[in-house]
Amino acid sequence: MVGSGKVFLALMFFALAIGLFPTASRAGAGGAGAMDYDSLDPDPFAGEAAGPVVKVRDPIEPVNRFFFTVNDRLYFWLIKPVAQGYEAVMPDPLEEGISNFFSNLKAPIRMVNNLLQAEFRGFGTESGRFIVNSTIGLAGFFDVADRAFALKPRRKDLGQTLGRYGIGDGFYICWPVFGSSSLRDSVGLAGDSYLSPLSYLAREDFRAGAGAYSLKTVNAAEEKGEVYEDMKKSSLDPYIAARTAYFQYRASRVRNEILD
Repeated sequence: MVGSGKVFLALMFFALAIGLFPTASRAGAGGAGAMDYDSLDPDPFAGEAAGPVVKVRDPIEPVNRFFFTVNDRLYFWLIKPVAQGYEAVMPDPLEEGISNFFSNLKAPIRMVNNLLQAEFRGFGTESGRFIVNSTIGLAGFFDVADRAFALKPRRKDLGQTLGRYGIGDGFYICWPVFGSSSLRDSVGLAGDSYLSPLSYLAREDFRAGAGAYSLKTVNAAEEKGEVYEDMKKSSLDPYIAARTAYFQYRASRVRNEILD
């Protein structure tokens, strides 16, 4: 626990030290910092789409491309075949229940970050959802809060919270297994892990934690896999498309254009 805390603090210090604040890192269109950015289409799948051009930094692109390829092979060679077998034997209601269960485990993350963003209504909604689904919903297996009380999720995370406070993305990172992220969101993920029961399970029993994460990944693989495969078919360079889509999605999250 102490060691992981030191890692998190070191990551936070590094993130701030390299200048994540957009006013510092993007100042001056003709300045030195401007050369660190790639100008990307606002929508990698729609050509001339409306909206602001997404600006990202990718100084470790060769490394990121390597891990993007690793993740691609991992999906097609392992995750997809396992997910297809899982889908064949698992009833849809049970799949939905497992998805609800893992979503309910993330409620503390959403509650705290709603509070940090002064989204008090969202904090109240997430608190109500957690109480209802953890009790009447049988540990979150049933989303009673939504179906019976129309309490929709108000998804927030620490990466988004840092963005709301003006901290920029930093640069793009493609993590092995976890996939697309940014320096800011990676720091946020480390911070959110302190509120995740799965993280504590993994620290206490690595095999149990890995098993739970594997179940979560396979259970969600069909829906996410379809999106990924459609992106690959529609893109000349899937790496650029994935990178652009990630930054555009996170920018929408920071602007609170996507609430659930």
